Amino acid sequence: MVYSCAELTGCWPEIWNIVLAVLLTKPTGGLRPIGLFVAPIRIWMRCRYEEIRKWQAQNYRDCLYGGPSMGAQRAAWVAGHQAELGARDGEHMAMVLLDLAKCFELVPHDVLLECALFYGYPLLQLRMAWAGYRLKRVVGLNGVYSTAVRATRGIVAGSVFACTELRLLLLKCIDAGNALFGELHANKWLWVYVDDITVIWKAISWKQAADGAARVA
Repeated sequence: MVYSCAELTGCWPEIWNIVLAVLLTKPTGGLRPIGLFVAPIRIWMRCRYEEIRKWQAQNYRDCLYGGPSMGAQRAAWVAGHQAELGARDGEHMAMVLLDLAKCFELVPHDVLLECALFYGYPLLQLRMAWAGYRLKRVVGLNGVYSTAVRATRGIVAGSVFACTELRLLLLKCIDAGNALFGELHANKWLWVYVDDITVIWKAISWKQAADGAARVA
């Protein structure tokens, strides 16, 4: 009953109006904020995630990693295999590594909605996820908590839907890149894992490979 009312109104109950942002230590240094929703919201997300799985299967791209059998290690091994194939064939290869800084925090909701309508993303899940992202947030570190604030943009790392929403946002860029470079570059040229992007370009000379990778990036 509570979930049905929430879905009809597009709002979570006021008693659930808090997201705790926990700061986790990154292996490379610094802190990574992860949002912890209250248990009933996390349960709802898990229950509704099956429709998101179906959407992902319908919008598969071989450059997108992060799903079943498509982990970060596989992306690294496949990219390495492309380099070995190029060396075997006497080609030169250039690789550009891109990291989308503050990617989750800067996602514009209007652009995300435009992509959702274009690619047929489940709008109920998107609406309720946004309602969750606009709950009051507090940052906690070593038992000390900040004043509660309400964000009006971005998605929350820690949401079940967050990585899929980021994938949705990048789909138009990926499809535009495939349309522009796919026919000109027969070999696989792009790897995307969450907010880390790898561009590879192979050519008969080092300069051509470097120029091609830089042009794509």
